[in-house]
Amino acid sequence: MAQGQRRPREPRPVEGKAAIESCRTAALGGHVARCEDCAHEVIAYNSCRNRHCPKCQGAAARGWLAEREAELLPTPYYHVVFTLPAAIGDIAYQNKAGVGGDHRSAKLELQPAVEIESLKQYNRHSKDQHDALTCGARTAIQLT
Repeated sequence: MAQGQRRPREPRPVEGKAAIESCRTAALGGHVARCEDCAHEVIAYNSCRNRHCPKCQGAAARGWLAEREAELLPTPYYHVVFTLPAAIGDIAYQNKAGVGGDHRSAKLELQPAVEIESLKQYNRHSKDQHDALTCGARTAIQLT
């Protein structure tokens, strides 16, 4: 590997899977809660706290989603994905610092403008839309 290059982060799905499978089981330990009146015991097992675990992070995810939904305007939203051609995607991946609008990436700066213009053209030619409808967009380039 050349100097200055970083080794790609390797996912560890096996570790995450093992943590989630053992979540709230005896494998992670636990504690006993005992009723002082009747001496009834309940075992409460520890959670894995893995960020992908639906048992551990489900409530947090639902809370986050409710907060985002409260921010939405009362209008229909559509999620549209534009995929960069492979050749441009490779250039963008190799030049991540320049993708956000740096002088080294003048061609990549055009991508969001092209996407928005495509949406506007679709909106103008759509038979289902009203004449007064306005199209807005928020763009992001995701490099994986």
